[in-house]
Amino acid sequence: MLFQSVRPRSRYLHLILATAAALTVAMPAAAWERSHADGPNSGFADVETMPATNPGGVGGIGTFAPGAGPVTAADGTLYLGNQQGQLMAFQPDGTRLWSGNIAPGHAILAAPAVDSEGSIYVIGTRTVRNDLVSPPLVRHDSTLYKFSSAGALAWQAAFPNHALGPTTSAPPNIWKSGNVEVIMAPAYYPDRYGYAAHLVAFSKAGARLEDIKFFTMVQEVTGGYEGSDWCLVPPISAMCWLMPGFNPSGGDYIADPATQLPSGIAVPHPGVAILNYASAGTPFVLVADQMHELVAYTFTGNRFNEIFRIHDKNRWMSSPPMVLPDAHTAINTSDRDKQRGTVFYAGPNMTPKSPTEIPYSVATPTRMADGRIVIVGVDRKMAVFGGTGIGALVNRQVALPGQSMVSAAASRTHLFVSTAGSFLTYDASTLEKVAEISWVGGGTVQPIIGPFGHVYAMASNTLLVFPPPTGRSAAPDLADPGAPVLAPEPGAPALSPKPASPKATAQKFDPPLTVGGNRLFACEKLDGDDCGKSDARNIAQAFCETQGFAKAGNYAVEQRKGKAETLDGQFCSKNKCKVFDRIACE
Repeated sequence: MLFQSVRPRSRYLHLILATAAALTVAMPAAAWERSHADGPNSGFADVETMPATNPGGVGGIGTFAPGAGPVTAADGTLYLGNQQGQLMAFQPDGTRLWSGNIAPGHAILAAPAVDSEGSIYVIGTRTVRNDLVSPPLVRHDSTLYKFSSAGALAWQAAFPNHALGPTTSAPPNIWKSGNVEVIMAPAYYPDRYGYAAHLVAFSKAGARLEDIKFFTMVQEVTGGYEGSDWCLVPPISAMCWLMPGFNPSGGDYIADPATQLPSGIAVPHPGVAILNYASAGTPFVLVADQMHELVAYTFTGNRFNEIFRIHDKNRWMSSPPMVLPDAHTAINTSDRDKQRGTVFYAGPNMTPKSPTEIPYSVATPTRMADGRIVIVGVDRKMAVFGGTGIGALVNRQVALPGQSMVSAAASRTHLFVSTAGSFLTYDASTLEKVAEISWVGGGTVQPIIGPFGHVYAMASNTLLVFPPPTGRSAAPDLADPGAPVLAPEPGAPALSPKPASPKATAQKFDPPLTVGGNRLFACEKLDGDDCGKSDARNIAQAFCETQGFAKAGNYAVEQRKGKAETLDGQFCSKNKCKVFDRIACE
């Protein structure tokens, strides 16, 4: 048996066994509102995309911690936080909207999270070291901030203060049950002997609801400790146990340094996975400690209730957890020698499932549209396996041109992978590589996918925007006067895109978008949200002509909230507007 200890809590065990076979996990929305797309950390966006070629670049936006990538709201707005403590908002095409600051001296080390009302939550962290005393005194502070979608700071709430204070590079996630949403994130409390890992919950109003310790690590030091003090403090400690100097490939020497990750890079803390299923009951919360523990909770009465705990002292939990549609939790593990990796399957679905051998990886597993699982390994290998009836064998391994420590991003049509030296697009069905651009400084931030099919990636502190299936190129406003006042970073990625494919003779736009990335209004009058078929037919024809096609074929319209824009840049004045759901151009 892979894990030596599985300890369920008996008063909940009957609930798990009774419902495990019947669980139906709520499918993720198209918006990438969490660090790994959604609550379960699927890494999947239910939209169509184009191969990633010919991006627009947004520079001068600060520096970014490993794993601190962007997220999107349902209207396509992109949010991104930097180490200078700025939360920035962008239109879907990369045009800058606003930036807001957290407390001076605090850095944003993880992706934000967006709630159902469009508010944004981000964690700021600060470490202060006093070398005037012996031994030096180190203190940590972490604070959760809430911003409105317009950029106003709503409130800030400090994490509980224990030991030497809280530090975290884990992203927040959002627990939702009915109309109630709760923001959850792990925090780590170092002391002179090791650290304790806590799971903290906040209400949307900023009240601290719960603070529970789920793991304690005691550093065993004998005969004097000669290593760095920072090896006792996560997430730096993660790099100490990964291997000295962190050469994650474990393989042959690579001549081109552009394909290697930086030697001193740190693996961020794992965030929680939240399982929302369609049947009645409170969601499950799963958290790993980056060491030997995976714990599952429910959250009722503003309290965490432990359901089961899995422990294995001989293996490292090397990735955040990800919950599959059948309610099995998938998490990457590695043996002590870091020579072999596996995906282990845990509850809340307690039906046994054999582990799958994979390349060693620290990245969250990604789920594709057909149910296959993708593991991006640090040793320049990608494993793709599973689907219907996930088994113990890897179906296919794909060689990667460089090292990576981040997950792939999956759409209906493509798989996107960021490595240190290039950004790759694979066909989702065949895994054939269909595009590749060369860059430097990649492989440390996961790519994401917007709700309209834009693809976003980061390398060398530059945000790259790849256009959606409309074929429109991204055109970020790099001279926006409202942009953050930051000097461009040196070493911006050198891009070498492959030639774009020739235009097809027919194309379906699902949905059609305006130049501004908004849904296309289906009426000729701005207040005419109940217009007839002739309006929609005429606008569909005009849209297809702007795309270089002769005529419009089939189309569909729907009523929905959000911005609805005409072809000439005007907006519908109603709360709900008639927009195109799809247009087929010929």
